[in-house]
Amino acid sequence: MKFDASIDDTECGQDISSLWCWVIEDPDLRNVSFERETRAPEAGHMSGSFDAVVAITSQAIAFGNLLLAYVTWRAAAGRSRGNGVTVSIEMDGRTVELSGLSDEQIRNLVSSLQGRGCAE
Repeated sequence: MKFDASIDDTECGQDISSLWCWVIEDPDLRNVSFERETRAPEAGHMSGSFDAVVAITSQAIAFGNLLLAYVTWRAAAGRSRGNGVTVSIEMDGRTVELSGLSDEQIRNLVSSLQGRGCAE
């Protein structure tokens, strides 16, 4: 399972730094592998490179904890639906965009993930 957070707007670079610090300091995320990437802009865009936070885990509970940490960070940062930060998750070959979801919708997703019987 993969979690990918990147910025839509170069002015939101501090947000990725804030999210990075938030998740790597969370003791509930010890079993999650994190990387911070610098990505080039998409073809046809004038903006410079930007940072992204990528996390990978095979544990459903750790993944659920990561999503809950994202919701908590988003609330603490005053971002109602992650404005300026694009977050997607990838599981079983499917990608789901989280940025436009409410906190309740993400919590429901976490509940369904943790109840699906993935290996711990």
